[in-house]
Amino acid sequence: MHSYAPCHLSNVDGQIDPSLIVILVGLWCTLCGQSIGVATMLVCDRCSRGWHMACLTPPLDQVSVGK
Repeated sequence: MHSYAPCHLSNVDGQIDPSLIVILVGLWCTLCGQSIGVATMLVCDRCSRGWHMACLTPPLDQVSVGK
């Protein structure tokens, strides 16, 4: 993964157990504003904002493994 901006919340430590993450119903894409297609969204571990993989520049076809 390249060219990703850090989370906008400076007070978050980034050590979140993935099993504790809950995706909110009605989560909307930060770029397009749509709440459909949650299955194709990437969600920030720190701030819980979401982005459709197709909305990113460049668009992603698949989720990469690891950090």
